[in-house]
Order: sequence, then C-alpha cells, then structure tokens
Amino acid sequence: MKHLKIIALLLRNSLMSHLEYRFSFIMWSITSILWIMLTLISIEFIFGHVNSIAGWTKNQMLLIATVFGIFSSIMWMFFLPSAINITKLVRKGTLDFYLLKPIGNRFLLSTNQFSLDNFPRACILVLIMFGLIDSMGLKISFLSWIQFILFLLIGLGIFYNIFFTAAVTSIWFIDIFNLEDLYANILNVGRLPTHIFEGFTKLSFMFILPVMFVATFPAQILLGTADITMAITGLVILIQDLRGKSMNFLGFSH
Repeated sequence: MKHLKIIALLLRNSLMSHLEYRFSFIMWSITSILWIMLTLISIEFIFGHVNSIAGWTKNQMLLIATVFGIFSSIMWMFFLPSAINITKLVRKGTLDFYLLKPIGNRFLLSTNQFSLDNFPRACILVLIMFGLIDSMGLKISFLSWIQFILFLLIGLGIFYNIFFTAAVTSIWFIDIFNLEDLYANILNVGRLPTHIFEGFTKLSFMFILPVMFVATFPAQILLGTADITMAITGLVILIQDLRGKSMNFLGFSH
C-alpha cells in the first residue's frame, strides 16, 4: 500500500509538471498523432506493391504495428524515463540521494520519472486496434484478451529488466553509449514480426533479446495463431536467465 501511495504521488507530480508546460504537452501529443499516421501510411505504401510479408497480410501488419505502438508508449510512459534518469543521476553524483532513502532502491529508481505525454498516443492506438479488430471480423474471446494483456505485461517486465540492467551499468561506464538511442533501436526491432528472421537471428530475437514479446506474440494471440507452448517454454528460459541480473549484482535492495 505504501508503494502504491508513492507511485500515485509521483504520477500526480508528473501530471502537474506536464500541465505547467501545456504547450509542450500539446505539441508532443500532436507529434505522436503524426507519428501514428506516418507509420500506418508507410505500411499502406509497402502493401501497395506486395500482398504479404512473411505470411502477414496488410491488416495483420497494421495490427502488429498498433500493438507495438501501445507497448512502446507504455514503456516510454512508465519505465524508460526512470532508466534514462539513472545515468543522469550518476553523472551529477546525486545517485546516493536516492539510495539513502528509507525505501527499496530499485522501486524508487524505477518510479522517479514518468512521461505522461505518451498517454494520448496510447489511447489513440488502442482505438485504432479495436477498429482493426472490427474491420478484420475477429471474434476474440475473454480468455484471449486475458492472454493478450498477460503477455503484454510479461513483455513489459522483461524489457524493463533488460533496460534497467543496462542503465545501472552506467555506474561503471559513464556515457559509454547513448542509452536512449539503444532503447529506441531495440524496441524498433519489435515492430517487425519475428517470422521475417531466420536461423540464429530468429532464435536470438525469441530467447536472447525476446522482441517477440513486444508485438508479434501479443498480436498472434488476437489473431488466434499464437503458439502458447513455445511462448511458455521461452518465457521459462527468459525468467531464469533474467532473474536477479539487475539490482542483485549491485547489492541494492528491492
């Protein structure tokens, strides 16, 4: 309960900050809408020359792009701002200020920054997703929606852990690479269905850097083509591989 109250307080502070700079908030929202339009138009343009890509039709590719956009919006809204802020705290020498607080280090470092200007984009993408589902005539059961949300959350958890681990390495390697660009490039791979890759590359994007959980697998659940057995097997491997890799090796508390 204490943690929920802290999150609510931090979210309120973030909202107040955005409302203080309304023009910036509005301009970012407009930019987000233009980004959505550009993405959808680019897919329309590509499918003006081909009928399918790796077995994915135009509407299916639009669906996976929409799911990717929702995933990316949530990551940038709740997780990535805090991860990026860790590197800034290290450079400024103010990380100790957070570590000495009477609350779990990982929790505080994971929730100290939010980017609520991604919220309008997420809402628009959800509406587009429902529109695509209706236009494709998909009848999605309640169980399928539960599975969709579950694996979307699993994907968010996995990439949160990966990105957080990358962020805390800045304690030793200050500014060795641009984390923001790294995060964006990794996520952008997820906008493509993993079926377009072959051999080791495909296996890597399924089990080592599991971008299949960004959009491909959640979209397959909605389409009714998901291989649950493979997903669960991969998930078990990923959980065992990722568990305790971030804050534990630093000796930080949860």
